[in-house]
Amino acid sequence: MNQELDFDCLVVGQGLAGSILSWLLHKHGQRVLVVDRGSKESASAIAAGIINPVAGRRLVKYPQAEACLEHARSLYADLGHDLGQTFYREQPMTRLFDRPEQQETWAKRKGAKDYQTYLGSRFEREQYSPVPANQFGGFYQHGCGHLDTRGLLAALRKFFRSINCLTERDFSWHHVSTTQDGLKWNGYTIKHVISCEGFRSRNNPYFSWLPYQCSKGEILTLESDRHLPDSMVSNGKWVLPLGGNLLRAGATYQWQTLDSLISTEAEATLRSAAIELLGTGTHLTLHEHVAGVRAGTRDKHPFAGFHPAVTGIGIFGGFGSRGVLTIPYYADCFVQLVLDDNPLPGEIDIARYIDRYATG
Repeated sequence: MNQELDFDCLVVGQGLAGSILSWLLHKHGQRVLVVDRGSKESASAIAAGIINPVAGRRLVKYPQAEACLEHARSLYADLGHDLGQTFYREQPMTRLFDRPEQQETWAKRKGAKDYQTYLGSRFEREQYSPVPANQFGGFYQHGCGHLDTRGLLAALRKFFRSINCLTERDFSWHHVSTTQDGLKWNGYTIKHVISCEGFRSRNNPYFSWLPYQCSKGEILTLESDRHLPDSMVSNGKWVLPLGGNLLRAGATYQWQTLDSLISTEAEATLRSAAIELLGTGTHLTLHEHVAGVRAGTRDKHPFAGFHPAVTGIGIFGGFGSRGVLTIPYYADCFVQLVLDDNPLPGEIDIARYIDRYATG
C-alpha cells in the first residue's frame, strides 16, 4: 500500500470531541483521517456552548475545573488565531436562587477555598433588576464563558477539507477489520480508529458495555424587543445574550425519547422561562428551535481509552453538557496516550468499567 494512503488515526465523528481531538493529533504530527457525514442534528452542532465550572442547584464544582479552564481558554484562543476567527469569549453569569435553601448552599460553598475563585458576591432581591424569577436574590459567578460551537465546527470542517483529511460519508464499524499490519478500513491501513460519535457510541459493537446515560435537550434562539443584560442569567433555565437583541434560551432535559425532533411543549417551557428571567412584558420572536441528544454517562465522567481486547480501537466521548469546558483538557490527555502511552486520568479511563466488559 502506498504511504499516502496510511493514517495514524481515524477519528469517527466531527462533533466537538472529534474535532478538537483531530486538531490536536494533527498539530502533534499525526496523520489523521476524519470520517463524518455532516449531520446538522448532532448535539455539538446545536449546543449553547456555555462554560460553567460550578453547576446545578447544589453548586457543585467540576473536580478538574482549574485544569479544564486553563486548557479550554488556551486552546480556543489558539484555534481563533490559527483559523482567523474569534470563537470564545469570557462572559459572567448571574445566578438567581430558585429556593431559600440554595442561599445556605451558596454560603457553605463560598466559605470553601476551592470555590472562592468562582463564586462572587451575593445580592438581595431588591438589588437586582426586578424579574419574576428573582424571588430570593442570587449571586455573581466567575469563570464562565461562551464558545461559538457552530462557528468553530464549521471552521474546522473547512480546515480538515483543505488538508484532505475529511471523508464525508457514513461509517460502519462492521467494515473495520484487524490484520497483522494494523486496522483496515475502506482500503486504508490505520493504527488507531477512535469513536467520537456522541450518543451513537452506545451502538458501537466494541463499546456497548459502557453505561451511557443520554438525554435529549432543546434550545431556542430568540429576539427580544428590549435591551438584554450583558451577562448570562440562570435559575436552572438560562438565557445567553448573543449580541444585539438576540439570545439563546435553554435548556430542557428529557430521558425517555432520544431523538432530534422539536416539541411545542419545550418551546412553551423555554419561552416562559426566558420571560421570567428577562422581565414580564418581554416580547420574544422565535428565530430557531433545535433539539439534540447529549451523550452523558452514568457516573458523569467521560469515556476515554482503548478497547481491552482489540488493539487500536478507541473511544473519546460521553462529555454530556460540559463538553465545552472539559474536552480540551481531556483531548490533550488522550493525545499523550496515543503519542507516549501516558496513562489517562482515572476519572475518564474506561478501565474503570473493565468488570462490566469481563462479565459481558
